[in-house]
Amino acid sequence: MAPKPFSYLLLYFPVALVTSLVLTAAKEDGAANIARKGLRTFGLLSLAILGGGVLVWFVGRFV
Repeated sequence: MAPKPFSYLLLYFPVALVTSLVLTAAKEDGAANIARKGLRTFGLLSLAILGGGVLVWFVGRFV
């Protein structure tokens, strides 16, 4: 049986990607423009969540 955090991580990618694309499609025209900006939004969201997770890990580990 797979650990729960790993299954949540696998679920994050499609949910966050589709959400980013849908929110971008509401503001932009053209499929290429939507895909480019949606993927950029997904990347920035992923970096922000990863950075926050690393910060919380450091605080929990060393403080």
